[in-house]
Amino acid sequence: MRCDEEAWPIRKKDNYIEEILRQRYKRLRTLWRNAQPRLTADGLPETPNEIEARLVERKEKLGKESRQATRRCNVRILSSAWISLLKSYLPRNIVAGKWFLTTSSP
Repeated sequence: MRCDEEAWPIRKKDNYIEEILRQRYKRLRTLWRNAQPRLTADGLPETPNEIEARLVERKEKLGKESRQATRRCNVRILSSAWISLLKSYLPRNIVAGKWFLTTSSP
C-alpha cells in the first residue's frame, strides 16, 4: 500500500484514496461545466460578468433552499423534543387532549 511506502500517519487503502479523488474530480467537473459560457437570448455567448452573476444567483438559491430544509428538520426535531418534555411534566389528561383536571370535588 502506498501509505506504507510513504509512511503516512493514517493508514488507508489505495482504493479508498482513489475513490476520494474520483469524487473530488467529479465535483470539479460539475463546477467547471456550470461555469462554461451559455448562449444568451441574442444567440451570443455570455460575458464573464454574466457568467459570474448566474453562478452567484444559483449559489444563493441553493443556499436558501438548504437553509429552509435545515430549518424544517430542526423545527421538527425541536417540536418533538418539546412534546416529549411536556408529556413528562404535564398530567396525563392534558397531554391526551382532555383539558380538564381530574380532581374530585368535595
